[in-house]
Amino acid sequence: MSALRVAVIGLGELGNTLVEDLFNETRHEIRVWDWRFEDPSSSAAMHLGALCVDKRISVADSALSALTGCSVAFSAVTADQAVALLKVLCPV
Repeated sequence: MSALRVAVIGLGELGNTLVEDLFNETRHEIRVWDWRFEDPSSSAAMHLGALCVDKRISVADSALSALTGCSVAFSAVTADQAVALLKVLCPV
């Protein structure tokens, strides 16, 4: 199986677990984004800091850019943020 680029939006507990498992169990490139990266005390920023520094993991500058070139995307945002994310990705 060839490597894919996978997006993970949301790097809380679920997103972090997805990234770690994808990194350890596949050869896929992983692109991550979370709106909380700018807050160094957030769990998303802490998870990002704890991830292996590897060329297979990259940080997107927005939710929409996280999807660019990706074959698969995982939304790991909390339920109360799902509609807000949809509005960003698919504005009406």
